[in-house]
Amino acid sequence: MLKAQIIRGTLVLEDGSATLFALKGLLKAHGCKYDAATKTWRRSSATVAERYAVGVLKAREATSNALIVNEKDAIIDAILAQVNAIEARRRSMVWAGMPCAPTSEITPEARARAWTTHGLEPPTSLGGPRRDVYGNMIDA
Repeated sequence: MLKAQIIRGTLVLEDGSATLFALKGLLKAHGCKYDAATKTWRRSSATVAERYAVGVLKAREATSNALIVNEKDAIIDAILAQVNAIEARRRSMVWAGMPCAPTSEITPEARARAWTTHGLEPPTSLGGPRRDVYGNMIDA
């Protein structure tokens, strides 16, 4: 027994192989006609039901894409609102001529505490002169 379906205009064989003559009933049921000149089965256009189904699928896809875009826009707007609020608060608390906060000196104890915070042992030696990220020596 041979089983086949036409799904979105594609012939899908479920079991075995077949000749087009064996699928004659299925092809006729889906509006295909045999063209004797080219010896092929052809269908002139999609049926009303198929056009409706494609329209529904396209509408669903457009709606889901619009929802995704709206969700992304909402997230971006929320982030920007929070950043703008923080910036406005900072600007309202700062004025020209305001004294800067004193910078703290980095002590060996503070460095050791930072290394242990990250679960690492502080280096005993940095292995020679200091270098920048490109390998150039830094004048100290």
